[in-house]
Amino acid sequence: MLGLCGWAGTILRVDLTIGKVSKVPIDPGLARRFIGGRGMNSEILRQETAPGIDPLGPDNLLIFGTGPLTGTISPSSGRYTVTAKSPLTGILGDANSGGFWAPELKYAGYDQIVISGRANKPVYMWIDDEQVEIKDASDLAGKDTWETADIIKEHLGDDGIQVTCIGPAGERLVRFASIINNLSRAAGRTGVGAVMGSKNLKAVAVRGSKAVKIADPKAFERAVEDSLKLVYNASNYETYRNLGTTCLVTILNEQGAIGYKNCQAGTWEKAHEISGETLLQKYVVRHKGCFGCRIQCSRYYEVPKGEYAGTAGEGPEYANLQALGASCANSDLASILYANNLANKLGLDAITAGVTIAWAMECYEKGIISKRDTGGIELEWGDSHLIVALLEMIAEREGFGNVLAEGPLRAAEKLGGQEYVVHVKGMPIHQDQRTRKGCALAHATSSRGGDHLRGIPIIEQFANIPPNAHQTLYGISEVGHAYSTVGKAQLVIWNEHLCAVADSLEICKFATAWNMPLTGPRFGDFAKLLSAATGVSMNETEIVRAGERIVNTERLFNVREGIARKDDKLPKRFTEEAAPSGPGKGQRITPEDLETMLDEYYKTRGWRLSDGIPTEEKLRELELTGCSPKAG
Repeated sequence: MLGLCGWAGTILRVDLTIGKVSKVPIDPGLARRFIGGRGMNSEILRQETAPGIDPLGPDNLLIFGTGPLTGTISPSSGRYTVTAKSPLTGILGDANSGGFWAPELKYAGYDQIVISGRANKPVYMWIDDEQVEIKDASDLAGKDTWETADIIKEHLGDDGIQVTCIGPAGERLVRFASIINNLSRAAGRTGVGAVMGSKNLKAVAVRGSKAVKIADPKAFERAVEDSLKLVYNASNYETYRNLGTTCLVTILNEQGAIGYKNCQAGTWEKAHEISGETLLQKYVVRHKGCFGCRIQCSRYYEVPKGEYAGTAGEGPEYANLQALGASCANSDLASILYANNLANKLGLDAITAGVTIAWAMECYEKGIISKRDTGGIELEWGDSHLIVALLEMIAEREGFGNVLAEGPLRAAEKLGGQEYVVHVKGMPIHQDQRTRKGCALAHATSSRGGDHLRGIPIIEQFANIPPNAHQTLYGISEVGHAYSTVGKAQLVIWNEHLCAVADSLEICKFATAWNMPLTGPRFGDFAKLLSAATGVSMNETEIVRAGERIVNTERLFNVREGIARKDDKLPKRFTEEAAPSGPGKGQRITPEDLETMLDEYYKTRGWRLSDGIPTEEKLRELELTGCSPKAG
């Protein structure tokens, strides 16, 4: 029975304006159709917010969502999604984080927290099983995320409490502020931390003592073991266990996709200096995993000597190495580790921060931005001290940092240099996509804007997979060729559905066929896990359909905010400038390439070719109600 197994069965609704907390039962139909986490968050945001609201106003919702597998023995099941209208892009915004906070919320008995309104002073939420309080957080104002977590634990007298919180960047409404739990786990992108700050909500602290009930424990154990075997047998399992996502520095540099100097080039001769291999050799002291993770892809690092001696933390992920390193031509790995810690403490999305700084550096190099604009600061490529200083200035909205705190697109509207903002729908991109046409299409169609986690086909990175494997997996033998447009629409759609389901189950997609395309768990495996956990029988077809429904409801939210085919475009850097070096030299995504792929994508999705809006027929098929297919 729903509410007793898998799902906790209760949603916390919090109106900060009047200080009211209510507990409502989860809607069984909503849970079945949207699974949990990202899916349920997106549908609630679409249904319960009006078009055109101010993302930083009290009418925006901030939704924390776990999934039906969160807190179970299912592999890598410790994640949650935070959803709101994005202050960075003005469209759907969400961010996903791992660590240990999400299982604690499930153990307290809640699937979601839906937060509305705005408190009249700084507050934090304290959830202790059935007891839910809104507490004064005046003494936490201005504190970084590490300090905040420590102070709350001291206040409440329990070091085992799980805390997710914002830092100074969120309080000052930096449009790419993040939400941080467990010191380094970031719900990073789209500025959800600024939404939290706009509500005067500093933190959500949780302690739970309940169990997640499983409908069929024996069947669930079998499904878990089957999924684990698929993960262990993946060809890249050992690589990810040893290096985590940082292995991608070397891989993508070799493929011409690293995004050097604001994606001016896809290769960099100094990439090895910030690679996962170098990080492991010089600074990693031990490996670490999130809740329920058998890959243990994260790492603790310590810098033993030099200017940044004493720097210690967790991570960083590949994207942070890329954005704070290659994007800015910064090859000082120790400084990147320090900057990674700093971004986590300040509550900044390190990806957007790094790419925004890189954009400013290019504009300075080209004479678009001068020292008159920067307050006398020289924006030189590779200046590690400058990067650190700008992170602090952005978080505090100090001087030139106040301009950058708006994100590169708004900064360019003020200072010029729009043509050098590498973005889709306002979301900055940190990877060079000219050599991977499927990945480029996925960025163009992503519901969050330029995004590497929504559905890029990682199989394009596997250069040695034979065509017959592509035929078996996707039904199209040519689909794995990175420079080809053949079959890329179907490939992207398959990955978008897989990512939507993983994010709604709230399992780490690195332990799925998205990241392990040859052997990793996929839709049928998800169906077995979900059915055994909840007792609600769902087959593979129904799971795929749920993924499709989630993608479509997110499209509908964006359509009402004015998004259409005209916005599913790529930056000029990828369409007009050919890759200048590397194995993909001369490659670009021509406008004809993109239009061809978009036609195929819309046709396959059942969206109108003219504007990329879902048809009435498709909406009826997916049981999506309370919406209009017209752009608004």
